[in-house]
Amino acid sequence: MPYIKAELRNYLLNTSIKDLLMEPKVLQAGELNFLISTLLLSVFESTPCYQKANEILGVLSAVTLEFYRRQVAGYEDQKIQENGDIELLNQS
Repeated sequence: MPYIKAELRNYLLNTSIKDLLMEPKVLQAGELNFLISTLLLSVFESTPCYQKANEILGVLSAVTLEFYRRQVAGYEDQKIQENGDIELLNQS
């Protein structure tokens, strides 16, 4: 988890998610990591057990796959069209 400055931490924790998403300034990776980590730690601490940890890890896996499917795959397909695909090394 990123260890961000106290004033930024307080700002992030005291601002609604809706307000954070509506700001013209995009959250930086460390700030987003801090928010997600804080949320997950609080969910886990409410009932700390293997089942809860497993559920949280499942959610994180699903979020990763959904983000890749919706955002990254299309971007990569576009870049293949623009720049060409990789070539396999052992092909004649």
